[in-house]
Amino acid sequence: MKLPQFLSPGMRTYTAVWFGQMVSMIGTALTDFGVGVWIYQKTGSATPFAMVLLCMVVPGILATPVAGALADRWDRRRTMVLADAGAALSTLFMAVMLFAGRLELWHILAAVAFASTCRAFQGPAWMASTTQLVPAEQLGRASGMMNFGRAVAGILGPALGGVLVPAIGLQQVMLIDFATFIVAVGILFAVRFPPLPARAEPDAPKQPLLKEAAAGWQYVGSQPALRAHLLFFALVNLALGYVWVLHAPLVLGFAGPGSLGLVGSAMGAGLLAGSLVMTITGGPKRKAAAILSYGVLLGLSLMLMGARPWVPLVAAAMFGITVGIPVVNGSLMALWMPRIPADLRGRTYAVIQMLVWSTEPIAYLSAGVLADALFKPLLVQGGPLAGTLGALTGVGPTRGIGLLLGVAGIFVLAVTAAMALLPHFRTADSIPLAAEPDAPPVAAAEEPASEGAPVPVPA
Repeated sequence: MKLPQFLSPGMRTYTAVWFGQMVSMIGTALTDFGVGVWIYQKTGSATPFAMVLLCMVVPGILATPVAGALADRWDRRRTMVLADAGAALSTLFMAVMLFAGRLELWHILAAVAFASTCRAFQGPAWMASTTQLVPAEQLGRASGMMNFGRAVAGILGPALGGVLVPAIGLQQVMLIDFATFIVAVGILFAVRFPPLPARAEPDAPKQPLLKEAAAGWQYVGSQPALRAHLLFFALVNLALGYVWVLHAPLVLGFAGPGSLGLVGSAMGAGLLAGSLVMTITGGPKRKAAAILSYGVLLGLSLMLMGARPWVPLVAAAMFGITVGIPVVNGSLMALWMPRIPADLRGRTYAVIQMLVWSTEPIAYLSAGVLADALFKPLLVQGGPLAGTLGALTGVGPTRGIGLLLGVAGIFVLAVTAAMALLPHFRTADSIPLAAEPDAPPVAAAEEPASEGAPVPVPA
């Protein structure tokens, strides 16, 4: 694949790696769809889906601090290769167990947990490398490209899975996924990343790994604006966690699977549209203001989603929820990564990732209990709110889910208003960029840079 010559060397490298990762994400989405079908056919229960979601998130959260420290110590390209290879092996393991007729739920949970740990190592290494490859003014566009890849995977994965799983079977779908990992790893072998940034004290001995990991926490603790932004994102992710768990039962409570597919299409279309905006424009100039604006959009969309049992309304709300996700994620990345010292970016990004993800398991564990035990009885026939609020929203078995999502929307609006009152939250764009250290010299034995190979690009 010949890359456009108008791109800078670093951006060409980023684009090549991005393409490989997108192909891999499409393969992963195929497997996720097929495994979901397999689990439902074997168990007929929703509980295993919650278990899989937890295994997708929790191991990665626990591994992230150490992974971030190693991303600042190890060669980042090789770290990504190992992470992709580990995720590929987890898929191959499931395929082998399925072929042998011995695949069980606990095998899937173990494989998903291992893949989650591998992603914890890949994320900080890739993000820290991106800031070296891509100029600071292009970071929003780079984030948009990655979210575009996720959106394409989210749309194509289920669509292709619905055709391929019945036609060729889950095992062959898993082998296709394994092949996409080979594409991603092959591209990583073919490119070169800039050398690791010079250490602040090059002659100082290496610190213990946990002490190095703590440096990321110390940096976050020293930045009031970053702490406020991370608190905002953590609380927003809590609200979004309820959306991911509850939107399917909300729709299926008053409509059929086809309507749920329409809502899923709106979700994918929103992610795709937001990603294209970021890729084309590079994102908003006032990034802190964009983050607050998404809080308003999310809060209103959540309230709209729960207002009435009407599929077009829910689909429009889901589009509003997802269209802003690539923009707000890209704004956070473009705002903070150039302001973090280069030799701290891997471990600091790991801390950012860990804190932002930390609330998702709370939503996964509490959504069902809150919806069924607390909110559902309020809006059924004869419930305490049936004659008042129910006159506006309707009554029925899933109207409690709508009420829960509406309350989550009010919560997000309140959080957004509180953050908007903090001067350091609003003025974070004015914080100076971090100085970029000179790259360490390349050893004579290393391969010389050829056309298209990356050179250190100021972030």
